[in-house]
Amino acid sequence: MGRKNYLVEGPSGAGKTTVCDELQRRGLHAVHGDRELAYRGDPETGEPTITGGHEHHIWDLDKVRRLVSATDEPVTFFCGGSRNFQKFIHLFDEVFVLDVDLATLDERLRVRPEGEWGARSAERERVLQMHRTGGDVPEGVRIDATAPVEVVVDEILRRCRAQSPGRAELGEWTADFWLDPACPLTRHTARWISLIAAEYPLRIRWRVMSLSVLNEHRGDDPEGDPDGYLWIPARVATAVLVEHGHDALGRFYDALWTEPDGTGREWIGDISEALHRSALPRGLAEAGTSTAYDSALRASHHDGVDRIDAEIGTPVLVITTAAGERRAMFGPVLGAVPARQEAIRLWEATLLMTSIPAFREITC
Repeated sequence: MGRKNYLVEGPSGAGKTTVCDELQRRGLHAVHGDRELAYRGDPETGEPTITGGHEHHIWDLDKVRRLVSATDEPVTFFCGGSRNFQKFIHLFDEVFVLDVDLATLDERLRVRPEGEWGARSAERERVLQMHRTGGDVPEGVRIDATAPVEVVVDEILRRCRAQSPGRAELGEWTADFWLDPACPLTRHTARWISLIAAEYPLRIRWRVMSLSVLNEHRGDDPEGDPDGYLWIPARVATAVLVEHGHDALGRFYDALWTEPDGTGREWIGDISEALHRSALPRGLAEAGTSTAYDSALRASHHDGVDRIDAEIGTPVLVITTAAGERRAMFGPVLGAVPARQEAIRLWEATLLMTSIPAFREITC
């Protein structure tokens, strides 16, 4: 199912199901092995059995092989445990083993719903005993699963990118992304490029441009901003970039467009609150009504806009390959965040079009 396939294993209670849910929430292709592949059977022969306990919890070998050999997904994660993993573990590009300490494992098992494996005292003791001896799970890259699931998945994805053949052969690419922090359409493109960075060895460097700077020479006001409100978030974003760097700007930008629970907003939120949620000083909000960072804002703006010999808007995207080849473009401008497969197709199409020297523009 994936051109790259990863197995996420670990003892009962380590968090395999939770990790799978989080991978799917991020738009990545992940298979709940214990739901979609598992049955009761003989670990050696694969023959189904009517009775049997934990030792007969196995995965369908033919299904695993079929899914691994398909190539309709760039990457697929198989999450779950099985007693016949020795039969198919060699098919995976890497194995990640979720690792928890004994006390954490015991605590998680004690709150399991009745009917789930490990909820009963005898089952729980068996899981804990296997944890003590290190049995029942394959060898693999150990991932600290006591951390919040978001951190666990971040670490798994970081390891995947570090081992990617694309990185080994081509090295890491860079996407310099110039944004006006208050543009809703730019937000769609930013979410798209973030999704691509989770799939490929791509580092994003967030930068600032400004529609206010872009349009200040015009007699009309295409943004409908007679009071100059759009200067405020652009100035604050510049202050974040200057004082704390590209990654901090990315965190601030995400917080500006999301609620505290992570749901997206239709318009930017409170700047001071976004700074606080990004672990940045609230005092940076004062830059919004000051000209202290205007020279830096203009410099950043022109650093992006001047790379394209055309009348453009936001965003500006500059892709640099590991070999140093650079491609600058305005956009792509998106009306919504594309679904994962469409996002990947758009990325591949963008690279194809911008690799043609004669290519100039498409307007839909």
